[in-house]
Amino acid sequence: MFARHWLGWDKWVSTQRTDRTGINRDKSPQDTPVNMDINANAQALINVARYRLCYQAAPETRKYMESVKDVLATVDQRELSDVMVPNCVYRCGCPEFKTCGYWNKFIKWALSNGYTKDDMSNIHKRYEAYNKYYDGEFND
Repeated sequence: MFARHWLGWDKWVSTQRTDRTGINRDKSPQDTPVNMDINANAQALINVARYRLCYQAAPETRKYMESVKDVLATVDQRELSDVMVPNCVYRCGCPEFKTCGYWNKFIKWALSNGYTKDDMSNIHKRYEAYNKYYDGEFND
């Protein structure tokens, strides 16, 4: 989920290697949980969020990243939480070869809730709109 990211954070993932654990790896399913510790600064969290808040990420991965964003908002880190946005919101359009459609849905929502096209060209307004959308302040 997060172990493959190199976008500025350090991580330590426990192993299932037989020579390290003394347990036959062939007896453990591939999805056996392992421990993982992450050391990340604010920029690393922002970088990873751009990819893991995307709707092309696996649903469970997106859910975990949303949990990180939500926890930060509740522990007096709202400023950091508010800049953790999907890549399409950051870039003002989807950079993927095949889009998930989130950007178009978000823009449609923003325009129908008082934001303008010019607002969507302004990163501060775009992030404000995204966080209102994310927090469910307006109806779809």
